[in-house]
Amino acid sequence: RDGKKLEFVTCKTRHLFLANRKALNSRWTKSWRRAHKKESILRSVKKNKNKKTLKTERGIEGLSLQELIRRKEMTAEQRKKERAEKSKSQQKPATRQAKKADLNARLRALRKKKKEAEAAKNAPAGDKKSGGGKGKGGGQQKKSGGGKKGGQKAGGQKKGGGGKKGGKKGGKK
Repeated sequence: RDGKKLEFVTCKTRHLFLANRKALNSRWTKSWRRAHKKESILRSVKKNKNKKTLKTERGIEGLSLQELIRRKEMTAEQRKKERAEKSKSQQKPATRQAKKADLNARLRALRKKKKEAEAAKNAPAGDKKSGGGKGKGGGQQKKSGGGKKGGQKAGGQKKGGGGKKGGKKGGKK
């Protein structure tokens, strides 16, 4: 069976195996005695008695343990109030213009927060005003693009190049 060579202790065991008899069904086997607790194995019983699992509470990603406990102890009324406050502050605008205005406002807030974080980061190191550059302008710099419009690459590549060999898109078939 399964390409394995089997060696049996007695003829009796070989015949029972070939007849597909389970060892649990014959009383004289070790497996039956273990299953029906006829052999006393004191060591393993003692080891199992001493083991106790300790229950610990940990925070979930994004939530601290204190926040989790606070939410567990919240009453239904407090939950309703919290939901109402959230829904008031996060009402989605209905019209296209309102959506655009909302997006722009959020982007402005993000940029402002980022600028403040950068200023706080640079202030202790340089001890100078942020803005670094001559004249007016406030020092707002673009991150990439190299001055070209439309997201073209600085190397002057044409649109649709894609790194493939050959000139035109269609090509020969």
